[in-house]
Amino acid sequence: MSKYAWPLPWGVQSFQMRVVPNVRAFRGPYTPTVQTIDLLGEVWLISFELPPGNDPIVAGQREAFFDRLLGPVNLIELWNLQRPVPLGTITSGAPVQVVNTALQPVQVVNAALQPVAVISRSPQLVAAAPKGAGSVQMRNPAGKTIEAGDMLGLGGQLVRAMDRAVFDANGVATVEFLPRLRKALPALTEVVINRPTATFEVRGEGVPVVHRPGMHEGSALELIERI
Repeated sequence: MSKYAWPLPWGVQSFQMRVVPNVRAFRGPYTPTVQTIDLLGEVWLISFELPPGNDPIVAGQREAFFDRLLGPVNLIELWNLQRPVPLGTITSGAPVQVVNTALQPVQVVNAALQPVAVISRSPQLVAAAPKGAGSVQMRNPAGKTIEAGDMLGLGGQLVRAMDRAVFDANGVATVEFLPRLRKALPALTEVVINRPTATFEVRGEGVPVVHRPGMHEGSALELIERI
């Protein structure tokens, strides 16, 4: 199994990305009562269509890319193509690293020789978050925002903010999201805001590229997240 990054210049003419819940529903045979069980483990489903074109080189690139996937064998690393960065004002900076004159990392301690945390300018988790959590506290400059629908990367997992969040005077905000965490995350985990990705497989045996005289049609894809 290999992973391939999605080619940047192709673009899309339609795009859908949604969370597929992992639930079971039981409807009473004689009454309209319904019981649901939430089993966690929701995943992303993406469907989109590539635009048609008349460049035979691009058509060949698409054919080769899709053939190389071997259906669901090899995977695509993909982000939300319609929202690659947040619409909120949350910001990210270069990571902070403390080094000596030989450029080797060093440990920072206080007067009591206890390790101290060096805070990065990138958004981070304030505290540890358990597996299954659907919200976390994050740190960013006061007044910055995350808008509902913004995509974030948490410990290698792609999530979507469920509501608007504003960082308070202490630079802290509680952010609700889906899918819920699939693993516990430690405090100070950095939050990815620039094209956070997930890994997907193609549904079906492949993606055809249809040729017509002087052009090729836009291919339609459906991808499911591979955990």
